[in-house]
Amino acid sequence: MCKNNRPIGYYYPGGFAEYILIQDAAVKQGAIIPVPENSTVSDEHLAMVEPLSCVINGQNYLNIKEGEYVTVVGAGPIGLMHSLLAKTKGAKVILAEYSSARLTTAKEFGFDHYIATKDTDFVQAVLDLTHKEG
Repeated sequence: MCKNNRPIGYYYPGGFAEYILIQDAAVKQGAIIPVPENSTVSDEHLAMVEPLSCVINGQNYLNIKEGEYVTVVGAGPIGLMHSLLAKTKGAKVILAEYSSARLTTAKEFGFDHYIATKDTDFVQAVLDLTHKEG
């Protein structure tokens, strides 16, 4: 592990700050992707690159296979990205969420199962849906 590691968002203002300081080493290592001046990609779409890359990176460790169950806890932006990516890999997606409003929005995406954790025993619901696989 690097002894001089000073991550953005902890030692320096992060991606939600109006301006951030990027270390020269990060630029040299390719951590920054410049957007061409003539880009037609909206700022809203560009803002999703970093969170989506974190989701992709995380799922690369999981090696999700078609037909497997994937349970995602939380139907916020990151949880929805995880659910959508798992769905594209052919997984059976179980999405658990406490907020009824977020759960209602999530249902528009057509995942396999939804658990309202506000009203349901989450662990038991997952065990029931996965035939005790968990």
